[in-house]
Amino acid sequence: MLDLFFLNNAQPYPLLWAQHDPWLVALSVAMAVLASVLALEMAGLARSADTRFMRKMARGSGAMALGGGIWSMHFIGILAFTVLGRGRFDPWMTALSILASVAASWVALALLMRHEISRTALLVGGVLVGAGIGAMHYIGMEASQWAPTMRFDPWGFAASLLVAVLLAIVALWVRFGLERVVRWQARWLNLAAGAVMGLAIAAPHYVAMAALRFIDAPGELELATTVEGTSLALAVAAVALVIGGGWSSLSTSACATGRCSCRCTRASPACAPLPTRPWTAW
Repeated sequence: MLDLFFLNNAQPYPLLWAQHDPWLVALSVAMAVLASVLALEMAGLARSADTRFMRKMARGSGAMALGGGIWSMHFIGILAFTVLGRGRFDPWMTALSILASVAASWVALALLMRHEISRTALLVGGVLVGAGIGAMHYIGMEASQWAPTMRFDPWGFAASLLVAVLLAIVALWVRFGLERVVRWQARWLNLAAGAVMGLAIAAPHYVAMAALRFIDAPGELELATTVEGTSLALAVAAVALVIGGGWSSLSTSACATGRCSCRCTRASPACAPLPTRPWTAW
């Protein structure tokens, strides 16, 4: 059974990295960073919301934004590899991979919206988020038309999951860590933490791609043209931005109408900053 997924002692595909479009790779990382920044903004809204409904709404918006960003990063990363970019994708398996991404993001937002986080919560959350990102990647790979010809090196597979978990812990920690070390405005904290989170989200994808093996000669697979891969990647990025921006705008608009605390709008001079709770991750 495992032979359908793993392949020991096989040589990596020699053109794996040569056939990655660097512009699409950069776009995939940018999507992860943008989604992370947006999720951190939504986590801030959730922390300062007056009602449970608004907290849930902000958390859901952040989970949709981050989940869509993680998935679009992964899918654009797949399209950056011309062999996989040429094939079709099973819509049901693709939808399942999106659900895994959103579920991981829901857990992440539950931690990011806290004022403080314990070591246990950080470790458990990192494991759950990392496992969700790993599941999203490998389910998404199985959606490819070329899945029957693909296998994975078991050590590379294990390394990709380990990297996903470790970097998820780093990504969840960095917002609280930066807040403790520097006295920046929330916007700059979110930008810096979002950049680190985005890189932490993107790294496991490319570690997992390094574990990819083919049981058929890659020369027999028809390669995609740059135009086809780029067009679909841009479409995925546009849809992810529209969905994430739409959810965040909905939450922000509701906040502006006065249904959550004035702290979240930062517009009224009457709003006094709330005291910062001590950071207790370690």
